[in-house]
Amino acid sequence: MKSVDRIDITKKRPIPASAKLVILLAVIFGIWLRANWVKKQPYTLHFLNIRATEVTSSSIEVTFEVANPNNIEVKKNVLIRAFTTKGELIADRITEIVSQPKKKQKYIKMLNILNVPIKSTDDIGDITIEVYTPSFF
Repeated sequence: MKSVDRIDITKKRPIPASAKLVILLAVIFGIWLRANWVKKQPYTLHFLNIRATEVTSSSIEVTFEVANPNNIEVKKNVLIRAFTTKGELIADRITEIVSQPKKKQKYIKMLNILNVPIKSTDDIGDITIEVYTPSFF
């Protein structure tokens, strides 16, 4: 007679439903926590002097300044959008900028893919720049 019984490794042992529920709630809580953390980051960038300097039939050159009042270097994705005087979206682009601490820097970015044809700078009504935060939901 054997003094020790061997464990049957071929037997299926299901995961309890309560453990699955706890893991699912932990994942949802983690996604929600990260989304709120990204929105509430203390990095504030100030975008100044936004204008279209050079306009061709196939591109728009946008110049702007970024002021970083923080004590650390900030690397962010920004969304640049150009609109017509009627409010139609001409072009948009997501690009990355790196801003040095306590400095004001000038950037020149090019919008190459135009949705609406333009002929001069008078056709451009508004240019907006904002920090791009991707959303999971």
